[in-house]
This record gives sequence, C-alpha cells and structure tokens, in this order.
Amino acid sequence: MLASGNQLGALSSVRAGVRLNARYPITPATDWNIWIDKALKQLYGDDPTKWFSLEVGSETQAMMVASAMGSGGARVSFATSLPGMNNMGENFAYHSHANIPGTVLWNIQRKGTATGAPSRTDDGDLTIATTLGGSEAFRVVLAPGNIESFMTTPAVAHNIADRGIAVIGIGNQWSNMNTYTVPKFSSIDEPIIDRGIVRTPDNVLNSEDPIAYARLLEDNLGKHHVAGIPGASMFRGAIAKAELSPYDASGGGVYTEKSIDVKKHADLAAAKVDLISDMLPKPNIIKYNNGRSISEVYDGSQENGKYGLIVWSSVVEPAREAQAILEKQGYDVDILQLQTVHPITKEHRDLIKEFIDKYDNGNVYVAEQNRDGQLRKIILSESVLATEGTTIPKINLINKYDGFQMTTDYIMRKMNLGGNK
Repeated sequence: MLASGNQLGALSSVRAGVRLNARYPITPATDWNIWIDKALKQLYGDDPTKWFSLEVGSETQAMMVASAMGSGGARVSFATSLPGMNNMGENFAYHSHANIPGTVLWNIQRKGTATGAPSRTDDGDLTIATTLGGSEAFRVVLAPGNIESFMTTPAVAHNIADRGIAVIGIGNQWSNMNTYTVPKFSSIDEPIIDRGIVRTPDNVLNSEDPIAYARLLEDNLGKHHVAGIPGASMFRGAIAKAELSPYDASGGGVYTEKSIDVKKHADLAAAKVDLISDMLPKPNIIKYNNGRSISEVYDGSQENGKYGLIVWSSVVEPAREAQAILEKQGYDVDILQLQTVHPITKEHRDLIKEFIDKYDNGNVYVAEQNRDGQLRKIILSESVLATEGTTIPKINLINKYDGFQMTTDYIMRKMNLGGNK
C-alpha cells in the first residue's frame, strides 16, 4: 500500500474515534484535514449527527473551535504548521488550563514563514511545541517519525488527551507529504480506544463521599455553563482558580485568586501529566541484523554496537538506511528513536542515559533537522544528563537546516564512517 504521513495520520485518527475536525488550510498540514473529511464522509455520508468539519478564518479560530468541540466530549483533530502555532499560543494556554479532553493538535513542521519564504523540510518546532502558551500550560508532545508510527500514534495521543491533558503531535513536511510503501491496515492493528474512567452524575451522587469524589473531577476546576448551549458545561481555568473548598457534589467551586490556590492548580496539573507517564510511547531501539532492520521498545537489555545515533521526526528513515549501509561496511550502529519528546519522564530519562553510557565517549550522535540542535539541547539539559554530580559525556550533533531533507550519505559523512567525502 502506498500512503503519505498525512493520509496515514488522518485515517488513523478516524480509526481512533475522531469525528470532529477544526481546520484552516496551511502547507503542509492541509492534506491531513482533507483526508479526515474524506474518511468521515466515506463512513457516514453527509449525516451531520455522525461527524462535522468546520473550516474557519484563522488558526486562532480553529484552536477555539477545537476547544469548544472537545468540551462537548468529542475526539477532535486539528492540523496546522509553524505560522499557525505562532498564532494560537493564548488559545492553547486556555485549552491546557481548562483540561479540555479529546483534542490533539498536529503541527506538521516546515521551514519558512507564513509568506515570502519557500516551504521546505525542517524539524525546528520542538522548542515552540514544548513552550507554547507558557510553562504552566502543561502538555505532552509526541513525534511519530517513521511512517508506520503514524498508524499507531494518533490513538495513543487521543487516549492521553482524554485525561484532560493537552497533546501536540509533531509531523514534518518530508514524512507527511511524500508517499511511502506501508503495511496494510488490518483488524490486528486496530487501535485501542481508552477514554479513561467515565463518571456520570449518578456515580457522583451515589458515592459514599460525594464531596471528596467531586474534588477528583477535572482536577478541582469549577464547572460553568456555556452560553447558548443548554446543558453544556466547561471548566474554569486561567489565573482565577476554583478554591479547594467548599465543593458541592456536582464538582462546583467558588471563584478565588488566592496565591495558594494558584500554586496548587499548577502542582495538580503537573502531577496529572505524571499520572499518565506509563501511556507515553517509550524510546525504540533500531538494530540491523542479517539484512533486516528491527525496531523494538528499548529496555536497556539489548546488546550495544560501537556507535549510537539518537533521532526523531524526519531523520528516522534516512538514519535506518545509513545503518543498513554501514553494517555492510563493518560498522555496528544502534539507533534510538524518541517518539515522546516532551516531557522526558524519569523512566525515559534513565533509558536515554543508559543508552548513551553504553558507548565510548564521542561515539554518540544526535541527528536532527534544525539549526540549533533542539533535541540535543534537551538531552544535555537537566531533563536528562545535567543532573547533580553527573559528568556529561560528549554528544555530537549532526544537523542540517538548508531546507532539503537529510540524506543517508550526509549522516555517514558527519559520523566520519563513509559516504562521499
């Protein structure tokens, strides 16, 4: 089967339960939105009770519409690119603070501003994806990378989002707009749709301690109604937080701007991300043995080669090709693919450190398509390596930022292991 990353991601999102699509056209994300509409139309025809797609006048409006759709309990997909990300910071912050479920924002990376510059390949949006809306707009950032991952990541992303956590998925122009040979969809690959614990008003009112139970709802954020939509409700976010007491059985609270409540809200939001850490895709190790490229979840038990290469996003496939060529030339290269690029949990941090420690100093490389080595900076920071009392090993950077896709030959030359000099 031939498909692009946009096609696979969109179809996999529909298979994961997406029925609402908020969109604003922008290269290279437009095809993602188009394919969601095509899939939903093929499944449900023009029945407006089954699915709905709305094209609006800007990315800011699309983020607002996506938040409104998610507030109603639907699974929502919304794809954009860097200019759109730049426009929607405040709306994303509201989305995160309000714990709106079910919505995944896909940023299909490209090089170039909104006007005047060509749309070229680039993976330079990791920094904005991890900081959009401010540090207290807690979020998870997933990067499928290889084409097969676009078949599985959307379901994982929406399962996480249903915990009331903002989720950003990162694609790239190269992987999402080009066509690849990919495995067929089958019932074996059917995604697991996990919407978490669904609590009804009867559950709350019939519990032994309804007030304590209500405090669990929406991380202690007070519920309020949506004007013009009878029966609908959303949850208060931003600076004014719902006080921890008193609460009623419906999960309501009182308006407060007390500093202690503001702090508790931030602590609760951070803890909420920690609670889903086991849902985050773990690093994959890719090895080349007997003419086959094998990818599996890294647990530290795998034997290591002589060189380690850490990759994400558009660099995954050229790295695998380089690995196969170098293996035939006698070079044993292991690849660590990061699919969860934020947050780096303790478990993931320990796995990354263990991978790096297996190789001689100077034999580990991070390959990425941006000027400032954004993933390498995260690895070298307190998030991973720069912990107290730790000697930071040498981590080489292979980066390319001329707008053209990183090639197999480029990786080998930068590792001084082959390629055209």
